[in-house]
Amino acid sequence: MYSRVALAMVAFAANSVLCRLALNQQHIDPVSFSALRIAGGALMLGLMLLCSRPRHSPEFSWVNASLLSAYVFAFSVAYVAIDTGTGALLLFGTVQLIMSAWGLYKGEKMTVLKATGVAMAVAGIGILLLPSAAAPSPSAALLMATASTSSVVQIISVMSSSDLKRCCSRAQS
Repeated sequence: MYSRVALAMVAFAANSVLCRLALNQQHIDPVSFSALRIAGGALMLGLMLLCSRPRHSPEFSWVNASLLSAYVFAFSVAYVAIDTGTGALLLFGTVQLIMSAWGLYKGEKMTVLKATGVAMAVAGIGILLLPSAAAPSPSAALLMATASTSSVVQIISVMSSSDLKRCCSRAQS
């Protein structure tokens, strides 16, 4: 399990580095880059499905596809207008806050660890609002918050899908 988490974290970091290299050096514009990422992801997912030969057809959701696309496009456009650290702080801070709020809404208990994460997210976003801070442009910040929100809503939707529940129940047995 830890190796999968580590692999996911390395993939997230690599994604960030590739975005920064492609977009900061202006090798490609954010919209074309996003379209390329979506097409590449769809191709890879299609190949994975072909190779795995699932016993049932997986559910396809236009809502989830749209949310994922909104994340990719908002993230890429915001990424060229915002510092890396500020973008990461807004992205992950917003994700932390929304996921924590969703968990509380669904009846999860607030543990010390979760409370610490929420406090750090709020503090980080609060630091951006200090008068002495070099706050990002409101449009870039809003785009990054849109990317975060789209990502979280898509994750929550996938987590509640019958495909995921079916997959997890098979893995536990």
